[in-house]
Amino acid sequence: MARIETKQLWIPAVLGAGLTLCDRMHWRHGALTYGQPGLLGGQPLWVPPPFAAAAIVLVFAHRWVVGLRLGHAPRATGFTAVAQCAVFILAYACTAWFHGQPWLLAMALTASWIPVALTQRYAGFIPFALVAAVMGPLGEWGVSALGGFHYTHPELGAVPIWLPPLYLWAAYCGAGLDRWLAPRSALER
Repeated sequence: MARIETKQLWIPAVLGAGLTLCDRMHWRHGALTYGQPGLLGGQPLWVPPPFAAAAIVLVFAHRWVVGLRLGHAPRATGFTAVAQCAVFILAYACTAWFHGQPWLLAMALTASWIPVALTQRYAGFIPFALVAAVMGPLGEWGVSALGGFHYTHPELGAVPIWLPPLYLWAAYCGAGLDRWLAPRSALER
């Protein structure tokens, strides 16, 4: 198993802080409500730690999938990783702005992700993204069931129909970060 270095943790942690700001967009635009208001401008204090943890798990889950020999993952540059994360943040913003059209939003996120996924030059990316699209919403469903927050348009039980496609984009971001941060040997298994 690859050794985790401090420099490999700070970037996903920064992404976790950024995801907290994205979640704030969801709250401000009415895509979700919190069980209890908090001290972070209305967001509960518990919001940042799970986002930071999820970002770190997503990055290292990509490395685990590549380690299953599902394909050599080409190294990414810092610019590529940042660009992939910027596209994810744009997708996240779209879910805040257009959450009132959940089916159209889900179709748009999925349709725009497919050509991007097909350009990834290793076999492990699509299985990784599909697992993220299932596990991420299940995790959010659990937090929602505990009363932490509630989506305003939950078409899939406690979560919106656009959440799995958003996790496809999250996987794109996580894969880009891992392909940039990972030691070359971790990507060439």
